[in-house]
Parts: sequence; C-alpha cells; structure tokens
Amino acid sequence: MKKEEKYTIGQMAEICNVSKKILRYYDENGIIRPAYRDESNNYRYYTENQIEEILLLQELRSLDFPVKVIGKLFKSRDLKAFETELERQLDELRIEMDKLWFKYDRTLELLLRTTRGRIAIGEEKRTRNAQIQRVCFHERTVAYTRYISYLNAKRLFISRRAELMKIINENKYESIGSNMAIFHSGYMQQFSDRKEDECGDLEVLIEVKNGNLEKHCRVIKEFDAVSGIYIGPYKKMKSFYEELERYAYENNIEIQNVSIEEYLVGATMTDNQENYVTRIYIPLKKQEKSKKEKERKEDYGRIKYDFKRPNAMGDGITTDYCNPFDGDHVHEKGVRGFYACKCSERRL
Repeated sequence: MKKEEKYTIGQMAEICNVSKKILRYYDENGIIRPAYRDESNNYRYYTENQIEEILLLQELRSLDFPVKVIGKLFKSRDLKAFETELERQLDELRIEMDKLWFKYDRTLELLLRTTRGRIAIGEEKRTRNAQIQRVCFHERTVAYTRYISYLNAKRLFISRRAELMKIINENKYESIGSNMAIFHSGYMQQFSDRKEDECGDLEVLIEVKNGNLEKHCRVIKEFDAVSGIYIGPYKKMKSFYEELERYAYENNIEIQNVSIEEYLVGATMTDNQENYVTRIYIPLKKQEKSKKEKERKEDYGRIKYDFKRPNAMGDGITTDYCNPFDGDHVHEKGVRGFYACKCSERRL
C-alpha cells in the first residue's frame, strides 16, 4: 500500500500557488489545518487529500465568499448547504451587477453631458451664437423640494442640492440627468440687488426613476418653451434672459414669468465659472382659443327654438336656430311654451 504523501507548509504553498501567510491564516481560523502531526518532532504536515481542499478554498475566495462562510462549509461538508450558499452568492452578484450597470449608465451619462458642455463652449466661442429656439420640454418624473429660500445668483444654493440628494438616497431613487431649479417667484428676481428679493419660491429637482416615486416626486407634464444654452457665471445670466425675452417678443410668443434652469456643467465639474453650461427653459403661456374655435363651440351650443315672431310668410310662427346666449337676442317664454324672440326684424 502506497504511503500517503506529506507536505510542509512551504511545499503546500508552492504546489497550490498560495503564500505561506495565507495557509497560516487558514490554520489560525480553523478553516484548513495540517492533517498530520509527526510525534517524533511535533512538526505538522499537510496531506495529499488537502491539496484539493485548498484549491477549492482559493476558488471560493476568488468568488468573494466570506472566510467565515467557507469555514462553515468545510466543517459541515454538506452538499445542500453548499448549494444554498452558492445560490445566495448568485443573488448577491445579481444585485452587484445591477449596481454596476447603474454606475456605468450614470458615468456614461455624465461623460456625454460633459462632452456636450465642452462642445457647446467651443461652439459659443466660435460663433457667438446663443441658438435660442422654441423647444418641447418632454414629460419627466422628478424628485424635488420646494419652499421659500435664498435664490440670488451671486451664491450657489448647494445646501438645497445636498438636501435633495439625501432624499434620493433614502428613497433609493435612480437619478437621471442634470440638476435643475424652477424659479416660481419670477426668473429675474435672482438678479435683484434688493435685500427683500434674496429669498423666493425656489424648487430644486432632478429626474428620477425606480424607488418609491409616490414620496417627494411629481410629474412635470410636457410643455413648449423658449430655450437656449447659456455659458458663463450664473450672476451674469441676466443679459441672456433678456435675449430670450427679445426672441419671444420678435416671434410673437407669450412667455411666463417662470423659468427652469438645467445645470449641464456646474461647480461639481469645473472650478472655472466661465465654463458653466446652463440650459434655460421659459414656458409659453397657455394660448387662448382661436376665434374660429370659439365660434365652432358656440355653434355646438345653439338650440332649436320655436319663435313667436313674423316670418316671410307672415304666419307669426317660425322655427329657427338661435343662440340664447347671443347678446343681440332677448328671449321670453310665452304662455304656450314658445320662446318669443324680440328680434322681429330677422327674417328666414
């Protein structure tokens, strides 16, 4: 019968391609200990059967199995327990993969935003063209906070952004795109030097998905806006707002006194304020119904009445369509249930 091979810690480390320090660590934590002790010199040796155990242990460690879990598996030697632990590890890996994909998407989005900002800066310097136009602001679900706070353009409202990020993290939202702000008190207030204008109705928001969207979230419906990209410090943005107003005036567009600022490149991405990139949206006022549309709706409201008035035949009764809400007509209900129209000059 062949005598079982025995190996010193150095020999086993070389065979299994691990360090002696790691083998001592496994030994001290009771995971894998040398199986044989020589009573003559009290030296301990690993056996040939333990080579496979150490290789398996190394494989599990490469898969990020915790050392304590590996120790329990080696002690129990139970296949069902091993299978359960592998399934648990798979579930954790799926979660990690989702997190990694999310980080990948966020990193890619940030890269694209940075690239667009850099291109916009180069284009603006080359052409000096603000590229103001009428655009559609598409529907978005946003996480937000809205209350009266400091909003002057001379200072960043970074604490409001930190507050919003805390809400996003607590509710496990996935944020998409850039930070935004809505100036509900009027967009020009942020440039005022008056003390009483330093604070106003400010909403800080960012587009989100997933998580409990019923809390701290709302949907911004699609709307048309006058929009353009401004490059430079926030405190100098007033002149660009005036350009937006001029564009609206020249194109017979009525705009609201509210704006949305989308911060494509800001203080978190560059320390040079001249390279800040902000897209501004000024929503259009809701248009009144056109004259034809009004007339069409009035036609739908016309009612058929019997009018007691002379007609072309002179018989005193005529049936006609008449709008009872027309200011030129006065209608009185007679004893026979007819409506007497006092516009007797009208003829069929």
